[in-house]
Amino acid sequence: MNKTKLLIAAFAVIVIAVAAYMALDRLDDPAGNDDDGTYTYQTYEYGGKLITQSIDSIPERVIVGNVAALEMMLEFDLGDRIVALMYYDLFYDTNCVTPHLQERLDEVKERIGEENIFYNKGMSQAYATTLQPDLIFGYVSAFGDDEDATLGSVGYWNDLGCACLSMRTQAKSTECNIDGFTTDYNILGDIFDVREETDRFVEEYKGTLADLADADFTATCIELDDATSFYSYGEDSFPGFMVTESGGTYKFTKGSHDKSELVNATDLDVIILVVFSSSDYESLKTQLMDDTTLAYVPAVQEGKIILKGLSGIYGGPGSLETLKELAEMVSG
Repeated sequence: MNKTKLLIAAFAVIVIAVAAYMALDRLDDPAGNDDDGTYTYQTYEYGGKLITQSIDSIPERVIVGNVAALEMMLEFDLGDRIVALMYYDLFYDTNCVTPHLQERLDEVKERIGEENIFYNKGMSQAYATTLQPDLIFGYVSAFGDDEDATLGSVGYWNDLGCACLSMRTQAKSTECNIDGFTTDYNILGDIFDVREETDRFVEEYKGTLADLADADFTATCIELDDATSFYSYGEDSFPGFMVTESGGTYKFTKGSHDKSELVNATDLDVIILVVFSSSDYESLKTQLMDDTTLAYVPAVQEGKIILKGLSGIYGGPGSLETLKELAEMVSG
């Protein structure tokens, strides 16, 4: 074989190797830019099916479908692109994560008006269509082929030039980890060209986790059902990930439990207590601490009870604040 043929063969090997690497890289990366400038990413629809969506320009009219997604938009100063809120909880009127987000939230609500704020519920597909959104960002139950999908099929919206996006940390228990969390922020950062900001946020989250790596504690995340029972989110939830990744042990399986299990939890160091608009925020912690049947639960004895709305446990910016509070309680 002469020198020319050797060079051609070597070049062919290099091309094949590069192509194979790029193919593998695309398989590992759930998002990427096409040659024509279109941004493509993968997200979940109702029923847990992973779908591919494409965006050719930064969205300007966004329907936001839950409070964690709302806080992500606010955190990265994207509130001016929101045209409507679904499943909004009154709790956030006075208990948003941080003061700067509260101010941004108030600005959004004033601008879009009460008619475009759907409290604890979704909107109809017909009404959503009149808003002419170019992105729907919210619960995975908002879109899909399932007849119960709040806003109908993904195809319907794609035909109208609207992409769909759900959060991995809410869509699948197998995504309730740092990889799912990172992918959620990477995709949002790429879509809105704020990747530098989202990267900084993720690094801060990872750093807070790393600082807690050697902690030794037991914690749980619960809702108070009534005076005799409570609901636990389980170890495979995002709060479960926050606890176990911090070096802690998560207590109670997912589902409803009799209060007696909480009474006998003499190894429970921290309770993350989920708050809704129907809850009396100020009295919930007192309610637990004044309950004499819980006198032998360390979390109750020492007042180590973290009150959080859903954004604080579902992978939104509030989850970083939850993690910081957890660190303060178990590192002292």
